[in-house]
Amino acid sequence: MSVFHRFLASAAAKRLAGLGRALAWLLAALMRTIGRLAAAHAARRRIKRAIHELRRWDDRRLRDIGLHPMDIERQVRAPDWSQHYEASAEPAPPQPAAQAANDNLSGGSDARSYTAERR
Repeated sequence: MSVFHRFLASAAAKRLAGLGRALAWLLAALMRTIGRLAAAHAARRRIKRAIHELRRWDDRRLRDIGLHPMDIERQVRAPDWSQHYEASAEPAPPQPAAQAANDNLSGGSDARSYTAERR
């Protein structure tokens, strides 16, 4: 058996292999952290760019999209998504009084029976 083969079988080689795995894990964790920092930096740049662009708009254009000049930064950083969810939700079923009023306006069966009763 050669010296190299004896070294590979020794405890020192096993410790070096363990060190290599630990180093690989550390390097992977470092790369993940760098990736997260880069993503956060890119997000901050996009937010700053959007705020800068919206501050250049006049009041009328801002009102067209439902913003006031003092709300630009708050809406860009933390938009209120509830208004989008409410708009996309199905409308609530009509109330009985509203349904009757709609039938009277459209000349539905209720309107006919009402006019027949009044005669």
